[in-house]
Amino acid sequence: MINLKRVANVTGLFLATIMLLGCATENGPVVFSDDHQVNTFAPIENSAPLSNQVRAALKASARTRYQQISVGQDNEDTVKLSGTVNDSALTFEAERIAYTVTGVRFVVNNLIVPRN
Repeated sequence: MINLKRVANVTGLFLATIMLLGCATENGPVVFSDDHQVNTFAPIENSAPLSNQVRAALKASARTRYQQISVGQDNEDTVKLSGTVNDSALTFEAERIAYTVTGVRFVVNNLIVPRN
């Protein structure tokens, strides 16, 4: 027979753990203000714009280093990739690399593969 009290306790503990984990990020806990989230452990100084960080990551990759990729920044967490690449696999690779940069939440991928 199932002990319902024990199941309820384990379920409650599990849900509490999930809620606590959901309120933290890799840079620390997130505090919600009236209209946005604030990362409480984020460094105060902004090292470089995301577009520069993504550009550096693309140059560091052997696959995307010599591609004609321009990187722009639409807002604080969105970068835009544009330009031309040699094949469609490189469009996905460039997007994947952009998402690895801390702070990037959205990538607008406007990369094209020219027809031969």
